Amino acid sequence: MRNGTISHWIHTMPSWKISAQAEHSKEEVKVMIRRKCWLPVMVVFTLVLVAQFPLRVSGYQDAAAAAAPVKVDWLQFAFTPDKTANNTSETTINTSNVSGLQLLFNVALPAGDNPDGAPVLLTDISTASGVRDLIFVQGEHGHISAFDANNGAVIWSKAFGTGGTNNSAPAIDPNRMFIYVNGNDGFAHKLNVGDGSEVMGGGWPERTGGGKAASELTVAVAANGHTYLYAANHGQGHITTIDTTTGSQHVFNASCSQFPDVHNPTSCTSTGARPWARGNPYIASLDKFFFSAGNNNGNAWDGCTMWKESWLALPANGSTHISGGCGLPADSWTGTDVTVTVGHDQDIGSGGLTPLPDGLSSKFPHLGVNPGKDHRIRLLNLDNLSGHAAPGHQGGEVQTLSFSTGSLMRAQSAVWTNPANGQVWVFITGNSGTHGFTVDVDSAGNPSLNNHWNIQNGWTTSAVVANGVLFTSADGGEHTSTATLHQVQAINPTTGAILWTGHIDLFHWESPIVVNGTVYMADGNSGGFAGPGGHLRAWRLNNVGSPDFSLSASPSSRSINPGGSTTYTATVTPVNNFAGAVDVSVSSGLPSGATATSCTVTVPPAGSCVITVSTTSTTPTGTFQLTISATGGGMTHAATVRLIVTPPCVTATNGGGWVNTPLASQAGTFTAQFDVTPSIATIGGHVGISHGAQTAYTGFANIVRFTTTGTIDARNGASYSAATTLHYTAGATYHVRMAINIPTHQYSIFVTPPGGSEVTIGSNFAFRTEQNTVTSLNNYGAFVATTTASTLRVCNFTVQ
Repeated sequence: MRNGTISHWIHTMPSWKISAQAEHSKEEVKVMIRRKCWLPVMVVFTLVLVAQFPLRVSGYQDAAAAAAPVKVDWLQFAFTPDKTANNTSETTINTSNVSGLQLLFNVALPAGDNPDGAPVLLTDISTASGVRDLIFVQGEHGHISAFDANNGAVIWSKAFGTGGTNNSAPAIDPNRMFIYVNGNDGFAHKLNVGDGSEVMGGGWPERTGGGKAASELTVAVAANGHTYLYAANHGQGHITTIDTTTGSQHVFNASCSQFPDVHNPTSCTSTGARPWARGNPYIASLDKFFFSAGNNNGNAWDGCTMWKESWLALPANGSTHISGGCGLPADSWTGTDVTVTVGHDQDIGSGGLTPLPDGLSSKFPHLGVNPGKDHRIRLLNLDNLSGHAAPGHQGGEVQTLSFSTGSLMRAQSAVWTNPANGQVWVFITGNSGTHGFTVDVDSAGNPSLNNHWNIQNGWTTSAVVANGVLFTSADGGEHTSTATLHQVQAINPTTGAILWTGHIDLFHWESPIVVNGTVYMADGNSGGFAGPGGHLRAWRLNNVGSPDFSLSASPSSRSINPGGSTTYTATVTPVNNFAGAVDVSVSSGLPSGATATSCTVTVPPAGSCVITVSTTSTTPTGTFQLTISATGGGMTHAATVRLIVTPPCVTATNGGGWVNTPLASQAGTFTAQFDVTPSIATIGGHVGISHGAQTAYTGFANIVRFTTTGTIDARNGASYSAATTLHYTAGATYHVRMAINIPTHQYSIFVTPPGGSEVTIGSNFAFRTEQNTVTSLNNYGAFVATTTASTLRVCNFTVQ
């Protein structure tokens, strides 16, 4: 055992256990170990560890349940650096009781920023509100948020590069102090876990070169004792390996590997070898990091500088070996039919590479399983990928299994060893569902994959195993909006029988984690596909933990004018048989001149109540974060919402450009209402709604127009039109109502003239063509097109 491992165990031991066993502080014990005054200390701690931490010692083999479960961290996608996705430390959930899982909480994620990866979790962390277990979720548009893992309360939230999308997820340093995020701004960020504050200096934030972050982060302690963070990005298909202590880094460019240690080399014109695997493993017994290079556009594979459609092994520090003008990895595998798979977009890397237990085969001590989009599953010899003991060759796989039942296999597999008989299983997921295989080895050491059961229930994301129970999420992917199942599933790994399901909403590549007797899943359609706002859900057995309750509040934002009022709904959900009255109120954040009502919810069952926030004419404009607190049974939980107080009127003038005003961010369906007063009857006035402040028509998704010919119409895709001809008069005020559906990119427009009835201007009009992929709206603008002196006044703008 390395000292780093022992130190981590000491760090994670409950403080009372350490103080009861020795008179030294944690830091003193660490110093003693480093000074090699280890004999008496190690004797004591060996006994303590065996007694208190049997599951941590058991490595990758399932163990019997301990009398008192030990809290476990889930530091990265697929649980461990090797991406085997098997939580052998779970002791609470098993095949006998998993059917008793019940919803613990369901909380909204940041508006307009659904995740596209899995959460990570850390226990017993000091925060401003006390010691908490934290679960972290990264949104595809750059938010990283920490939630209380027991009730879903938001602890902190940050954003990095909110433009573009990613398919990534964060990773936690093994020292438990920092969480890493591959941001949309082209940098990896290092944050303190307790409050989200960023570590600056010493190389941080670290450049990752831009391009979509397409894989979930890997963090590992290498054989040299250094901790490395591995970030995969598009662009030239580069892997950035960062030494988290020194801040130094290496860059491997899979499209132009002759240019090492530089992002986006100017002489590189090819971008095809982009990484797509959900997880890229670091394998400790080989001290190597493995990643896949994709098959997009660009030059053909050449085994020298372009590594399209290949699995590559790098030294732990991520360095490139230059030889004869080639930029070489430590090893590589490329199929003999690489031209065919590239031509048919049959990316072999998107199914990941999952190592099997070391020594399973005497002939091939280190094996990996690689499913792909080509309807095939490969067994690769990780010691010698191509059989030529060098990179740049083709073929050499141990087994290629055609498996059309699996269709396009594009998610991370999980590996499990059945403790009853030592049989190794691999669980492969993809477009058609979940598939169970055994890995069988003959007397000569030849391994083979054999299919035993299949669950054909649609696109299924990456699998995980916890204490002999297989967990997957079904009906995600690109077609989740037309699917109907949408559930987390618990499965008997040897029979394929579904033991439990938990409802979720639309999702893309998100996948569950299972730790400390709890199943967690973050959903929401993502990957560039529109859909409703995401949620973080948790399920737990009823008898786990003390009675408690969770609090959520919706919507996450409201917009009003000074003097107006709005409402929020607070929902209280009992946890572990909590029963009693819970008082709910706004405890902080109200602007001056604003008041809020309070309410009481009695549980069980789960219940909701409405809080009304009222402002006065003197309430200042701006964005305010309100803390809603719920108190009951001697416990208090909190949730945060935003109140945006907008100016009662904005005025656009001819020649003055667009006048922009921020709104509460909207990601689903909502209604915007406002009053418009044109000063002349030929004004060419426009009021539009957009994502962010805009300076041109093309930036607005929804526009109502007061034309220069004296009528009112609205934008419908590529042009303006009106279902009804409605003339307007100079100086008169017209009430406009827009019913907007962001997921379908349609909206309806209604106008009420002074003293008249509401008139339909357009029904189910299309968003402006340039905005037909927008996923959230948070701004409105006003503009006057005519050159004649005039004004367009917009008042009382609200969204509900």
